[in-house]
Amino acid sequence: MTVRLLAWADAKAAPLLADALTVEGVELAGLAIPSPDSAQQLERALGVTPVHDLRQALAEGNHDLLWVATTQGLDEDMRHLLRDSGIRAISSSPPHGDVVRIAGEPDGGVTARVVPLVRRSAGFRAARDALETFGQIRSVAIDLRCRPGQGSLWARLFDAMDLVETLLGAPAEVHASLAAPGDRLPDTHATFHGHLTANLRFEAQRSACLALSDEAPGWHRGAVILGEGGCLRVDDATVRWTDPGGSSVEAGTDEAPSPPRTPGVLIGEEILRLGRDLDASEPPHDHAALLARCEASRLSCLTGQAESPGRVLDMLQGV
Repeated sequence: MTVRLLAWADAKAAPLLADALTVEGVELAGLAIPSPDSAQQLERALGVTPVHDLRQALAEGNHDLLWVATTQGLDEDMRHLLRDSGIRAISSSPPHGDVVRIAGEPDGGVTARVVPLVRRSAGFRAARDALETFGQIRSVAIDLRCRPGQGSLWARLFDAMDLVETLLGAPAEVHASLAAPGDRLPDTHATFHGHLTANLRFEAQRSACLALSDEAPGWHRGAVILGEGGCLRVDDATVRWTDPGGSSVEAGTDEAPSPPRTPGVLIGEEILRLGRDLDASEPPHDHAALLARCEASRLSCLTGQAESPGRVLDMLQGV
């Protein structure tokens, strides 16, 4: 089955789109752009003549899925448009803007599936089998980084918090710090860039740490999971298991695809899985809680203090 893709993209997204289209079964059915400045570069890179009216492209209906790949991502206008159209959609960026307003929207801002998420990668799908017999997880170190044009720091933070939820549940506190250029820390999601580190504290003496960047030399996503079963080292394509005694334990993994798993290829794989309903049984995470953890991290960068995602969630829900 071929998944026909309509892309809403600017020039910065051209490499991601080109890589996603190398995944067999993903077909570009249409391309819409927010500004004529991107037209020539995208047409040259993708061989498709773009249109400037996304609503018209949506109305034509020659597609299975919309990919929101512009730098502004899931802003309020785009979320309204997706609700009105009813199309299934993916986005390279989580919702951004006033988080209180996002949480108060009819669907809590869940108008598109954020891609790529590390828990849906081949390496972490394989790690699920190992985790069934691994025992209690005590500590996780998550390292997600990309270069400009491969996604935003807000997207890396959302991805990391999604993985934290998968492995450890809800943190009690987040203490984060942002290394960013300039004298003033950014106070909006759109200007949230640089290198972020965070320490997360959980109940029952468990912990996690994050090292995230959207200004690194290249793409990498991985985690080190420590606990009763020893150590699991996981990345986008592989999982390696060392038991408490230092011996290797067999842990299955999908074969690495060709071409290598670039971020565009990872998104292409998620397009296939969504278009073919391969993740239909996947339990959804609490979107408001994920945004609260991201917002607590951003606030911690601004205040220099540990912040409680629970208190932020209460604020979002008007408690």
